[in-house]
Amino acid sequence: MTKDGTVHSPRSAHRRWRGAALVLSSVAAVLMAACGSSASTAGGAGSSAPAVVEAPDFTLQGCTYVLDSTIPPGEPQGVRPHFPSFAPDQSATAALEAIKAHGGTAMVDSVTLPAGTTLRSGPDTGESAVGTIPSDHSILAAEPVVWTDHTGAVWLAFFLSCGGEHLYWVSVPELTRHNPASGAQVVGQIEALEKAPSYITSGQASVLPIRITAQKNLAFVDPKVTFSVGRGELIGVPS
Repeated sequence: MTKDGTVHSPRSAHRRWRGAALVLSSVAAVLMAACGSSASTAGGAGSSAPAVVEAPDFTLQGCTYVLDSTIPPGEPQGVRPHFPSFAPDQSATAALEAIKAHGGTAMVDSVTLPAGTTLRSGPDTGESAVGTIPSDHSILAAEPVVWTDHTGAVWLAFFLSCGGEHLYWVSVPELTRHNPASGAQVVGQIEALEKAPSYITSGQASVLPIRITAQKNLAFVDPKVTFSVGRGELIGVPS
């Protein structure tokens, strides 16, 4: 934490790409609209009900998040997702309404989800999948929402750059069944972050409370933590 009280990012793997808080601008809005408006881009279809949350405006270069007007050398380059369009299902709406009423949690950290991971429109494995991470790709999700459903199952939720306007949801138990090694890694990471000292005081990765703002954006409760909640990129895996 700096002398003026601003909280900066912890230094850990896969976190340099987001560094400081993302800059919001009219250019970002144009880029996000350009990436999210295609009929072939996931999330293009909306529902008649008002959205509980909306994707924040991210500064993008192509489908990659931009930090300080550039993409740092060596950082992963986002690619355009080609998942079908979808609208949030009833379980997503219920989860977000609960966060709106009572608050929720998100990582101050990033997680990598491997090829074959199932993406859903809400925290309910009974609903049809909206996509599967293709082979030779992964998703890097920063500050994902951490949600526990009524059965005790843990989910992660995040937006995708160039991936439309809705959250994608990943069941950690489902991931573990599909890919035991990756699932165990994510489970261990979440458990460690939940036990870790608060990022606000330690400057190191942890889990923190989140809320839904009047602008319908997910945000950390402490205003000094300015990272946007739930940013994801679909990235190619080097061969």
